[in-house]
Amino acid sequence: DKEFLKDDPERLARIKEEHYKMHLNLAQTFLKTGEWRQTLEYAGRALTHDPDSEKALYRTSVATKEIGLYDETRQWLDRLMAAHPGNAAGKQLLQEVDRLEKAAQKTAK
Repeated sequence: DKEFLKDDPERLARIKEEHYKMHLNLAQTFLKTGEWRQTLEYAGRALTHDPDSEKALYRTSVATKEIGLYDETRQWLDRLMAAHPGNAAGKQLLQEVDRLEKAAQKTAK
């Protein structure tokens, strides 16, 4: 309901922050259990709150890689690295995607 807490912006902000954290935690949980589509769902919800969320961008990148959507993974990693250039895990994941693509190309020949 749009009227809920309209007169209490501080409380509304706290609730939105808690939802953001909950979505990040659910994305991590689904990432750990190998439920890639659910990871994408909840990381995506976190990104609606914070489009540059380092954790949500990384979790989305991992899930798309696991599904085999390497072009999409690169797009997410580009976004991650633009917002967080020092993210070592993102750099490592990009190298892994490079290796996976090269291996896929060799088996396709």
